[in-house]
Amino acid sequence: MTIELITHDKKRFLPLLLLADEQESMIDRYLERGDLYVMHDDDGTPVAVAVVTLEGEGVCELKNLAVKPEAQRQGIGSRLLGYLCRRYAKSCHTLLVGTGDTPQTTSFYRQNGFTYSHAVPDFFTANYDHPIIENGILLRDMLYFHKSLAPVKAIIRDYRQADKPALMELIRLNIPDYFAPEEAQDFSEYLDNKRELYYVALADQKIVGCGGINLSEDKTTAKISWDILHPEYQGQGIGTQLLKHRIKQMEAFPGIREITVRTSQMAYRFYEKQGFVLKATEKDYWAKGYDLYAMEYAGNAGHPTVQKHALRPAMPEDLPAICALFRDTILTVNLQDYTPEEVADWASCGDDIARWHTLFSTLHFLVAMDSAGNLTGYASLRDDGYLHSLFVHKDHQGEGIASALLSAMEDYARRHGIPEITSEVSLTARPFFERRGYQVVKAQKARARRLYLTNFVMSKSLHP
Repeated sequence: MTIELITHDKKRFLPLLLLADEQESMIDRYLERGDLYVMHDDDGTPVAVAVVTLEGEGVCELKNLAVKPEAQRQGIGSRLLGYLCRRYAKSCHTLLVGTGDTPQTTSFYRQNGFTYSHAVPDFFTANYDHPIIENGILLRDMLYFHKSLAPVKAIIRDYRQADKPALMELIRLNIPDYFAPEEAQDFSEYLDNKRELYYVALADQKIVGCGGINLSEDKTTAKISWDILHPEYQGQGIGTQLLKHRIKQMEAFPGIREITVRTSQMAYRFYEKQGFVLKATEKDYWAKGYDLYAMEYAGNAGHPTVQKHALRPAMPEDLPAICALFRDTILTVNLQDYTPEEVADWASCGDDIARWHTLFSTLHFLVAMDSAGNLTGYASLRDDGYLHSLFVHKDHQGEGIASALLSAMEDYARRHGIPEITSEVSLTARPFFERRGYQVVKAQKARARRLYLTNFVMSKSLHP
């Protein structure tokens, strides 16, 4: 999926816009003054649109959000909305949205971290020239919701028995959007009898989230357990803070070889953005309509495949091995997505030794080394957050090296106040970056040496 900002001939996307706002004269009120975004599928077909207007004093408003009917219920609307929140967080503190009073629509916005603000009575009956009916409901009042774009800093502490009523209320608020009704009793029994390490997150002086850790019998697997977040606080970084708090704890446990989570189709994309990889699914596992998504953390510094590869700053004597790895990886791994002529042209960029010395003097380089002292991967980052390179040896693909290098670069960026990482990502590497929470800004043709190759400009906000 790619997201494109449209600056001209916006009306060509009118059929999609009319899915969310069925009167063209109403769309005309905001389309030209607003920012129009179009999400394309991998074939370049538009599947979703959104329009955002700047309302002044740090407030922006989502005027239109529509997904093609055949692409609905696949997380596309939430994905586009998340992209907009990250983009406008750089210039605005609040995002507003006005919508009709239907359970499906209001539930969608609540699930994405919006809170009810106020109503505009008779908006639809006064402004539209015909009755607006949505999901069989005649719309009258417009309901406004708002979402803070500033990350909320949560306080995380150990669970106490007195917290149980608040936690049971949290799961109730997430039924049926994330949990089946019968799971409330399972959660109650877990808190009473199966809980090992469990934490709560507090914001605005109340419990707004919770999540735990359970260990396998042999103490080698740490399992993320029972993550629940208040609907009005979703999408504000609290879930990420709570998850990272536990990952840090688990990575410090002696003997832990893997970190896993068993979740559902409703929540797995959150874990995917945090570095978890999908391993298996099972339909109706939790309850009818609630499937099992089994995932494993690929960015774990204690993971056995990562443990064999130590990271350190690059040194000048690493340069020959880096050059060789660059060429070999492109000529073998990238050959699955590019022609032999394209990879040969791209690999030849590594022949310029003077260029390598310039990069060494201007970029932050990290290398991964195996136990025998052989180079297995490297990455480099510019001071403005541009990830210049990330390559893993052709014989060590899929061992967690790329995840370890990227995590280290993200940590470096955070320590140096870099708010966002951008990169130009190959066809081969795009799925990996998407799993790590990076979003496609645009597809492009970029010059290697003589030829122009397809790649993607991708970015990730490093706000908590």
